[in-house]
Amino acid sequence: MTNYKERVSLPYTQQQMFDLVAEVERYPEFLPWCIGARILRRENNTLYADLIIGWKILREKFTSKVVLDGPGDVRFEYMNGPLKYLHGHWRFTPEDGGRTTVEFEVDFEFKSRTLSMVMGGVFSELVHRMVGAYEARARQLYGSRRVDLPQSPQPLEQKT
Repeated sequence: MTNYKERVSLPYTQQQMFDLVAEVERYPEFLPWCIGARILRRENNTLYADLIIGWKILREKFTSKVVLDGPGDVRFEYMNGPLKYLHGHWRFTPEDGGRTTVEFEVDFEFKSRTLSMVMGGVFSELVHRMVGAYEARARQLYGSRRVDLPQSPQPLEQKT
């Protein structure tokens, strides 16, 4: 089992950060090792999507349920693929001055010990780099807003 939490204050609005995370189909444009994303269906504020993660010769498809409770919350749950389970949560809390506290949490475990040994390091690295990738994407889309000094992502807790 791997659990990872991170919190960072960013110079973007709550709605901007929510919109960025909610655009699942655009993940291959900026998320490391995400080589494909497809929305399978939408039901109100819930979408079902396939993500393809690839690194070198490894390719794995993950089907997830994503609940968009905007603008403050995005939850995701793994439905199908090589994992025993995966669930996570994004929380966006507005701050004074137009900044937003972004909190990211994910917990996952692979089905097989062998796959965990082969993919575990890659998947863990992907998780660690996610908030930074979203921050870089926000800067690309919304520009570098100067609202105090942006903080670097700070891991809150990690268990492997």
